[in-house]
Amino acid sequence: MSAIQANFSALKADGSIAFWGTMGKSGPTGSGNATTQSSQVSKPVFTPNTGLNSITNQPFFANLGAQGVGARYEITVGALPAGITLDGTTGVLSGIPTASGSFPFTLAASTPAGIASQTFSFAVASPPIFTSANSATFTDVGTGVSFTVAATGVASTNGYSVTSGTLPAGLTLNANTGVISGTPLGSGGVANIVISATNTVGSTTQPFTLTINKAPSFTNVTKTTFTLGSPSTFQFTAPGYPAPTFTVNPSSTLPAGVTLESNGTLSCTPSGATGSFYFTVIASNSIGGASIRFQLVVHQAPVFTSAASTVFVGGQSGTFPVTTTGYPYISYALAIGSNPLPAGLAFDRIVNYSDNSGSISIVGTPTAPNGTYTVIVRATNTAGFTDQTLAIDIKGGTVSSFTPSHARGGSVVKLSGQQFTGATQVTFGGGIQATSFTVVSDIEITATVPVGASTGIISVVTPGGTLSSTTNFTVDAVPAPAIASIAIDSGSSNSDAITKNTDVSVSGTAEAAALVKIYDGSTYLGSAV
Repeated sequence: MSAIQANFSALKADGSIAFWGTMGKSGPTGSGNATTQSSQVSKPVFTPNTGLNSITNQPFFANLGAQGVGARYEITVGALPAGITLDGTTGVLSGIPTASGSFPFTLAASTPAGIASQTFSFAVASPPIFTSANSATFTDVGTGVSFTVAATGVASTNGYSVTSGTLPAGLTLNANTGVISGTPLGSGGVANIVISATNTVGSTTQPFTLTINKAPSFTNVTKTTFTLGSPSTFQFTAPGYPAPTFTVNPSSTLPAGVTLESNGTLSCTPSGATGSFYFTVIASNSIGGASIRFQLVVHQAPVFTSAASTVFVGGQSGTFPVTTTGYPYISYALAIGSNPLPAGLAFDRIVNYSDNSGSISIVGTPTAPNGTYTVIVRATNTAGFTDQTLAIDIKGGTVSSFTPSHARGGSVVKLSGQQFTGATQVTFGGGIQATSFTVVSDIEITATVPVGASTGIISVVTPGGTLSSTTNFTVDAVPAPAIASIAIDSGSSNSDAITKNTDVSVSGTAEAAALVKIYDGSTYLGSAV
C-alpha cells in the first residue's frame, strides 16, 4: 500500500490555531504518524499610512497589510483607481493607474480575533493632457488673432512652450495662459510646431499645425525683356496662402507667342513684332487678389540686310550703306580681330534711333592700292550682336590734280592721284609722251612736258589701267626769238663786207639755243655758230 500524507489545521478553545499537521501512512499494515503546531491569533493592527501617491500609466505597488496573522482584506468604503487591484490575502495594492484624481477608500482587515479598518487617500497625478485642438487657422486681415491652447493639470507659471519649430512672424505663445496671439506677418502659409504642457509630474507634447491664410501681394519688378526668336521665361511672384492663381486681365492682350501659366510663369518664343507691350496680371486666392501693370519689351538682335560686298573706285569719293534690322537701336564697329578698313575709308557713325532698323555708311576716297579687302562689321544692341564679313573691292585710280596748271614744253609738272605704282607711261595733250617721268610714290609722279604737246588731259598708264585727269593741262606757247642788235668785228659798219670767219655778235631773246642764219636779201649766205 502506498504512503498517505495530509495537512490540517484547527481552532482550539483557547483561541489558538493548531495547523500544518501532517499524518503519514505507509506499508500494508497502515501504520502512520502525526505532528501538530499551534499559534496565537491576534486582532489586526494597521501601520499608520494614510497617503498614497501614484502617476497615471506608471506601475504602482504598496503593501497595506496589517499586523495580525491570517488577516483577510477588503475595501469597505470608496473605490480604488482604475487599474489598481487589492490582494485580499496580503493587503498589497498594485497595478497601473489609468485615471488621475483623488480616490479615498477604507480598507478592512479581519482575523478570528477581530476586525481593523483604516481610511486611505489615494492620489493619482498625471502629466498635462491636451484638451484643445491640434490645429488652428488664422486669416490675415491686418488685425490681431488668437487661439488658446488648453491642457489639464498645467502649472500656472511657464506651463506652455514651443519645443520644436517656430511660430510665424508676428505671433507669440503666452507661457502662462497658452494663448497664441498677435498680428501675422509675412506671406502666410503653414507652420508645423510642437507645443509642450508642463506640471510637477512632467510634460506632454502635442504636434500643432498653424495655418495663416493671406491674400496675395505682388513683389516682382514690373518690367522684363524677351528676345525675338529665343525661348524666354519670367516668374511673377505674389506671396499669399493658399497659393494664388495668375491670370491676365481680360482687357489686356499678350503679344503673339506669349503665354501666362496659372502658376505665374510668363513664357514664350516671341515671333511677332518687337517693341514694348503693356498688360495687367491678376493674382488671386480664396482670401483676395492683387494686380500689377506689366511691361514686356521684345528685343531683336541685329540682322544684316545690306550686301556682303561693295566696290570703291580708287581716288574717287564713294559711299556704301551698311543696314540692319533689330530692336532697340544698333551701334556699329569693326569686330575684334577684323582687318582695318582700306586707307581713305571710314564709318560715318550714323545710328538710327527712330525705328527698328539702323544704318551706318562706309565713306571716303580710297587711297589704298587696287584689290579686295575683307573686314568684319559688328552690329550690336542690347539683344546681342551679329557679325558680317564684308568684301571691299578697290578698283582703278585717278589723276586728281597737277601743279602747275600750265607750263611750256620742257617744264616739270607734279601729278597727284592714286594707283600710280608701276606706271609705265605719262602722256600730255595730243598723246605726246612726257620727255621723262618719275614715280615718286603711289600718289605722286613728276613728269617733263614734251615739246610739241598741246593743251589737254594728262594720262598715266598703270597696271590697273589708264588714269586720266578730269581737267586739261594748258601748254604755254613758245615765243619767237627777237634780235636786239648785231655786231661785226671786221667791218666799220653793219654795211661792211663780211668775210669768212668774221665774228658776228647777235643779241636778243629765245626760249632755247637759237641758230643764226645770214641772208643777203633772199640769198642764204650761211650760219653763225
